[in-house]
Amino acid sequence: MARVTVDEVREIITTTLSDDRVTVFTTVANLTVTEYLGSTALSADLLKEIERFLSAHYIILDDRRTQQQAVEGVSETVPFHLGYSFFNTHYGQAACDLDSTGTLRGVVNSKGKTPTFANQLDIYYAGGVVQGSDMEFDS
Repeated sequence: MARVTVDEVREIITTTLSDDRVTVFTTVANLTVTEYLGSTALSADLLKEIERFLSAHYIILDDRRTQQQAVEGVSETVPFHLGYSFFNTHYGQAACDLDSTGTLRGVVNSKGKTPTFANQLDIYYAGGVVQGSDMEFDS
C-alpha cells in the first residue's frame, strides 16, 4: 500500500496525467522504497517523502518533459535531460538526498552508473550547453 496519495504527489508536481495513471507511479515508488529502504532505520515520515519524490520522478519520465532552448535567435524544444537513473530528474535526486543511508545512490552505482556525472551529463541552460566533461561533482 502506497505511503503517499495522488493529491500529496500533485502538491510537488504539475501533470496532466489522470489520477489512475499517477497511482501507477505511486505504486512503483512504493515498491522501490519498500524494497530498498523498508528495512532501514529511516523514519516512516522520511520514507513517505522519499516515496513522494520518487513518484514525481517516475511521472516526469512518463510525461516526457521537454525544455526550450534558444541560441542566437534559433529556438528548439528538446527532451529534458539531466543524468541517469534516479539522477535523471530533480525529483529523483531529491529522493537520493533524503536517503541518508545512501542506498538509492548505491542502486544507481550497482547498475554501472556513477553519480559523479563527469563525462556523462550535459546541462542545458538559456545560453547553451555545458558539457559534463567540464564539470566535476563529488558523489
